[in-house]
Amino acid sequence: MNRNLLLSIDLGTTACKAAIFEPGGRVLGEGYVEYPLLARSEVEIEQDARVWWDVVVRTVDLAFESTQAGMAESGARRHAGTGIKPRAGVNADEVAALSVSSQGISVVPVDRQGEPLRMAISWLDTRAKEQGEWLEGELGGCERIFHATGKRPSAGYTLPKLLWLRDNEPDIFRLTDKFLLPLDFLVKKLTGRAVTDHSMASGTLMYDLHEGAWSMPILHKCGISRAMLPEIRWAGSAISRLTPKAARELGLSPETIVVLGGQDQKCAALGAGLAPGTATISLGTAGALTAYACKPVLDIGMRIPCCPYVEGNRWVLEGVVSTAGASVKWFANAVMDVFAASGNASYDDVTSRNVGDIGSTGDRDSLGTADNSRDATAVAGKDSSRASSRLYQYLDELASKSQVGSGGLFFFPHLAGASTPHWSASSKGTFHGISLATTVGDLFRSVLEGIAFECKENLEIIESLVGPVNEVIIFGGGARSSIWAKIFADVLNKPIIRMGISEAATLGASILAGIGSATYETYAEGLAAVDSVRSRENPDPRLVAWYEDVFQDYAQRENLLFGLDGRS
Repeated sequence: MNRNLLLSIDLGTTACKAAIFEPGGRVLGEGYVEYPLLARSEVEIEQDARVWWDVVVRTVDLAFESTQAGMAESGARRHAGTGIKPRAGVNADEVAALSVSSQGISVVPVDRQGEPLRMAISWLDTRAKEQGEWLEGELGGCERIFHATGKRPSAGYTLPKLLWLRDNEPDIFRLTDKFLLPLDFLVKKLTGRAVTDHSMASGTLMYDLHEGAWSMPILHKCGISRAMLPEIRWAGSAISRLTPKAARELGLSPETIVVLGGQDQKCAALGAGLAPGTATISLGTAGALTAYACKPVLDIGMRIPCCPYVEGNRWVLEGVVSTAGASVKWFANAVMDVFAASGNASYDDVTSRNVGDIGSTGDRDSLGTADNSRDATAVAGKDSSRASSRLYQYLDELASKSQVGSGGLFFFPHLAGASTPHWSASSKGTFHGISLATTVGDLFRSVLEGIAFECKENLEIIESLVGPVNEVIIFGGGARSSIWAKIFADVLNKPIIRMGISEAATLGASILAGIGSATYETYAEGLAAVDSVRSRENPDPRLVAWYEDVFQDYAQRENLLFGLDGRS
């Protein structure tokens, strides 16, 4: 039997995806499972780490179930004595290696068996503001911390969350054997070993950017033992084969090699083909603008973080709009709620009648629920809701009828505070300039434009640090929107490349699996093998000039409203 398939898993913030790749890049099967965030309060956002493993198992199963028939096995659901599932299509024995792309920063304390001691604290959680301020004082100020870690001492990073546990849940802190990030937790489940990669470690505020290791001075000052943290290796390193237990649960051969993955935005940038002279923009729950660097580059203004990349001894600068896709989904859900409350029952009329006739709540984000259930919604394929996809298409149509600048309306996408380059946790999402003439299309277009303007603020700074960016590659759910791609091209004045596959993180993880299993000798070989069909959107010089004026107005108003000047 030819063992050469690559399995990639992407554990995102509210959904897990899995894909089975041939070495030549063809996707044989995909799976998708959604799962909830748990909002305890406005600042306390958690997740059940046990669900991370549950959805990985279910998503892998769905990926195999979605493979085309032709190599079908028969018999019972699991072969007696092997633990390998008979799947309709691909034989699980053909999988040579797997790798994981994961949300970063979130953390869960575990015992010696790797079992969670409490709920995981999400990267969206900002309860540790007091601990972040304490760190700034104890570690010699913001500038010193940024120089060592490439990060500001924000409550969003992992270390302040650990200090919050130390201060507020001392029994949990005392019983903790390891603090694990989502990638580390899954690696522990897969291999029995606590290992993380450099791209994940760098989001903790405990990583020395220059030494490429845990910062012992920071750990000592905070009373955290090095033994409480996972080992750091470069992504693409083979860790071990699956444990017998993990192999049984996943229905894979115990000979399957587990290759270390990385943080999801970095894996996605790898899958998108990040290279010198390019930048990538991920349009998922958060938006991340990533640019390549051959060495650590520190922004003296401390506006843009620097991180290790998933390719060994390479780095990236990364700007973040923390509620990019979340803003789009929030607006779509708000529209659905308003028109559902009007009593109109037929959703099927959405593409032919007024948006006021939408009568379904559609696909809802689970942020805001306090349900502790481990249930998750499982879907084979890319889209969990045809209805929500149709709503986005309809909103795009309305936005296309609005003019550049959305009729004088501005949207500032700070629904969870302003991230880079502003670093203002107190800023709020705002529509500014609504009039009696404002339409739903104006409102939605202003959301798309506001996120593009935030990316422009980040990109201007990044270009001042690493040189010109000649083109921008976009991916993620938002990249499916042709009007948003056009807005990005004209706002950034850059050619926009849209990938033929929206799930760039699974693509990047498959390359890492190929590197660690010697399927590919180099990253370039892996990327060439899986390169997907792409489309190009060029900027319109007339609209570029128009948008430059609108952007200047946006930046001035943002400064006046929130005291934010991202370019200073």
